[in-house]
Amino acid sequence: MIISIRRGSIIYLSIFTFTCRHSKTNLGTNEDKISAEVIIKEDVRIHAGGTIDRPASLKISTTNNLTAFDRVDVTAVSGFGVSTGHSEIKTQSESLIDIHHGALIENRTGDVTLATRTDTHAITNANLFAAGMVTGGGAESKSDTNASNTI
Repeated sequence: MIISIRRGSIIYLSIFTFTCRHSKTNLGTNEDKISAEVIIKEDVRIHAGGTIDRPASLKISTTNNLTAFDRVDVTAVSGFGVSTGHSEIKTQSESLIDIHHGALIENRTGDVTLATRTDTHAITNANLFAAGMVTGGGAESKSDTNASNTI
């Protein structure tokens, strides 16, 4: 399990302000994904033993469990001002079972189960408070999960 926590706060007091707070959390990249993998190479033999009365069960699985929190707080008090806040999380992950040509997985008396899974919790939060005679602003929170589950 991977957990990432990131938080940023900023407070401004002045007559004229332009306030911008941006926070970004990345878990994995396109080139270096967070991965859970099982590789069964050629000439590997996996046999599950069992009988008709007591069938065998064979399960091969991979799981990615990712949790990330990203939060931005912006407080601006001014005569004239513009304020923005942006919180973003991006995840790149791969859950993989790779069975090479020539490998054998066998269960003559029961089930063979192959499963890949990714469980991602990407929680963003952007808070903005702006006060003044003339003020404007915006806040955005964004989560982007790119999960590949492959057998």
